[in-house]
Amino acid sequence: MKEKDIIKVIKDDIKTNTPNILNKINLDDIEIEPVVETKRKPAFNLASALRLSLALGVLIIGLVITYTLTRNNNGITKLNVTNKDKVVASYAITGVNIVSSNNQNLRLTNKLNQANDISFIDEFHKFFYLVEDYLELNKTNITITTNNDNEYNYKMVVTVENIFNETEEYVMYYNENREIDDDEEEKTMVGILIYNKITYNFKSEEEVESDESEIKVIIYKNIYANRIEIEKEFESNEYQYEYTIYESNKEIITIELEVEDNEMEFKIETNEDEHEYIIEKISDNQFKIIYDEEITFHLTIDINNKSYTYNYNNQNIVK
Repeated sequence: MKEKDIIKVIKDDIKTNTPNILNKINLDDIEIEPVVETKRKPAFNLASALRLSLALGVLIIGLVITYTLTRNNNGITKLNVTNKDKVVASYAITGVNIVSSNNQNLRLTNKLNQANDISFIDEFHKFFYLVEDYLELNKTNITITTNNDNEYNYKMVVTVENIFNETEEYVMYYNENREIDDDEEEKTMVGILIYNKITYNFKSEEEVESDESEIKVIIYKNIYANRIEIEKEFESNEYQYEYTIYESNKEIITIELEVEDNEMEFKIETNEDEHEYIIEKISDNQFKIIYDEEITFHLTIDINNKSYTYNYNNQNIVK
């Protein structure tokens, strides 16, 4: 049988054996859902693009402003101020104040003049700003930037506003180094501090271990043998630090401030003598002081007149 005859037989067989289904379907009985026209989103949406552009613009402007605020035209970058920076600044400034308040050198009165019955007030007042620093009676602002003024990498500007709203500025230039050995970390800062157009050398050393931390700041003007060292160990619930003054590498005086249970103990010790002041804070500007467990006097900070008034035996001594 030829191919065309085979195809003809197959077609006749389909017609014969396939039922007429179409004639049996009633089209009126079929419910046809209306076609819902779906609009395709255009590939480019102008409104969305504008919103995205606005958001990106705000982000870019914010980044530019941030960069501008932290970097000036000279390529100087503003850096974050850490707690360690605050401690170093505080100790360096108080150390310089001790030096500058004693005729620009480190020699202090080794022994109180016992013939002068108010010499203990003079001695106490000489170092009272150390207490002020602890009580945060002074407002301090610190700014740290990279430096291109001289050979040091960093510049720290410390502005101090005292209780009388008088402002002083200290400028520190320094390099910083950090070494890590097992669980111990050592950090050092070496540089200069400028105050009242006088340049001092300073160095800070910090040792950090897993359970304790210790920091030392050293200040000297021209000769390292004549220096002041401020040292503090950081322990929980304890505040204590020492100022040790050296002349020709010999200790001539040690000043210690210790705070425990809100009681401040202030000691001044030399090779020949030792004196102790117990300080009780009565109010923000009033203090009761007991000298060597025998003599009691009071201090009032007069904000209006920008003075310190000590009262002893009904006698007022104004500083």
